Amino acid sequence: MTMQDRILSESAFDIVNAIQIGMTLTFILMCVHLITVWRVAFSNAVSAGLKRGLVTWTGEQWLITGIVIGFAGAAVDNLYWMFAWLLIAAESPYSDTALRFGPTANIFARQLAGGLAVYCHLRAAILMTSEKTALNRLIIGYLILGGLTCILALLVSFA
Repeated sequence: MTMQDRILSESAFDIVNAIQIGMTLTFILMCVHLITVWRVAFSNAVSAGLKRGLVTWTGEQWLITGIVIGFAGAAVDNLYWMFAWLLIAAESPYSDTALRFGPTANIFARQLAGGLAVYCHLRAAILMTSEKTALNRLIIGYLILGGLTCILALLVSFA
């Protein structure tokens, strides 16, 4: 690769990185606004769940809870990555560290919050439609498949 090609490639990366940092901030602010809009309904759903138990929740309460959990997780995940990308843009010596810890942030903000949100949405769908799924068995199957994939990834990385 010539020096000119490398400069063009780095410039393209810098432009794309700047665009996605701006779009990420926009997305985070939209998530926060959405959570604010659903705040009262979410609080009421959680209160009802604590008083009467989750088995009494309506499809609407499950749906609202899934929306709030999902977008809260997405906002936190995007906030982490926006910070990491800003470190890259600033050519910070900490950018590699931020990238290395990214998967750890993903476990909580993306996979855990996202998984809980999906569960809530599926519970809502079962209650609001004619869908009759053995949800708990399905989730257990997915967890087993994910666990096996984790074991495979560990075997490959330590081989």
